[in-house]
Amino acid sequence: MLGFPRISHLIPRDHTARSVGLFLSYPDGRGLLRVILIRCTRLRFTITRVKLEPPDRALQDPEAMQDWRDRQHDAELPLPGERPGHGTVTLFIRVRGRRPVSHLVAALSDIDGMISVETDEGDHDPE
Repeated sequence: MLGFPRISHLIPRDHTARSVGLFLSYPDGRGLLRVILIRCTRLRFTITRVKLEPPDRALQDPEAMQDWRDRQHDAELPLPGERPGHGTVTLFIRVRGRRPVSHLVAALSDIDGMISVETDEGDHDPE
């Protein structure tokens, strides 16, 4: 009993919060940002970063447009003046949580109107 506190740091623990980034796409003007943020916090994920790209802004940056195209698996760029996905908002959030990120991805994917939910890195959930 006396030696346990001295060696307890050697015991592997898997209770650390993991950070993962998520790309979400959804139609503009439907109020989904609030629903997304509430769903994240209800599942006990802490949001550490939010980056919102309105539809018009993506057209100004060719690199951002290519990233959007890659995430949408779309072969064609929109015509000049046309919005990607006809008003599709791209949202990047970085979240931290102890639960498997697959729970969050599934919960966000179930939101009515959500177009896509993807992680920015491999799923760190244990198999």
